[in-house]
Amino acid sequence: MILDSLYYMALNSAKKMALELGENKDIFWHDEWVDTLKKEFNRKCWKGKYYSSNAKKFQDDRANALASLSGLAGAEKQPSIVGNVLIPNQYCSPHFEWMVEEAMCYARYYEAALKCIKERYQLHCGCLVIFLKDFQRSS
Repeated sequence: MILDSLYYMALNSAKKMALELGENKDIFWHDEWVDTLKKEFNRKCWKGKYYSSNAKKFQDDRANALASLSGLAGAEKQPSIVGNVLIPNQYCSPHFEWMVEEAMCYARYYEAALKCIKERYQLHCGCLVIFLKDFQRSS
């Protein structure tokens, strides 16, 4: 699902580049392919409240965040994704963390995104403060 979302984003970016360059001959193919990808992704992966390739095992915050940010998830699905996956599940690494918070902001859940940032990085921030104090004393 992560690769599907990234591919969808790449296809849409390629269309924008083609239009900017005046290369319009493949736009029909592109639009048809993007529409098919979106329909099939939603048909196969939408589980009523979130996206999953295996609903019994996974409620992946990374995949759901990317589905939101890429446009594969429509606006009507955003509240469900945020409430059922992005807020309660905190499985992603710091590399993907920004995508989860950005998807929450994209869905207009600004306070929840800020709360997640504070909670998830509190430990790291506390360690940094201690490190900086020790560093200043030794300088």
